Amino acid sequence: MSKSIDLMLYRIAASKVESISDWPEYFMGYKLVIYKPSLFNLRKYDSEMVVNLLWYIITLGKVYILYLFDKETIVHSCYFTSKTYRFGYMSGNDINIGQATTNPDYRGRGILTNVLKLIPTYHVNKCEYHWGYCNIINLASQKALERAGFEFVSYAKMNTRTKIVEPFDRI
Repeated sequence: MSKSIDLMLYRIAASKVESISDWPEYFMGYKLVIYKPSLFNLRKYDSEMVVNLLWYIITLGKVYILYLFDKETIVHSCYFTSKTYRFGYMSGNDINIGQATTNPDYRGRGILTNVLKLIPTYHVNKCEYHWGYCNIINLASQKALERAGFEFVSYAKMNTRTKIVEPFDRI
């Protein structure tokens, strides 16, 4: 029997977000890079090759990673992707934001909150909702999602083997 992780599921409607036409070169004083893994560059920016390969396969190449750099230091990274088998509750054109990591030396500066505000602004005309989830015990991520304007939708479980996220309530 597979174990599961208890999650909180959030979303923000595109109608609540102002649009930008292109990614900024710098964000919060850090160099912003949008990396799209492919079969030929799975380890760029010291990212994990196996994780990038799995995301590439699962999303049929529709995964992106946002990086913020302070010179050569990775300050923050997070994945975002369109709907996959893992997120059955999403519509076909929605975006899921997940697996965010902020360098411990840069925490407490509102980076995650601001990145969660930035990503939807680029996709306003491309989707109806942006989704995010976090572990039920991760209070910092919950606060960041709420400060970024995401609304709590449902509790959910993620199967640790398949990584499928299932809401408790029908959305």
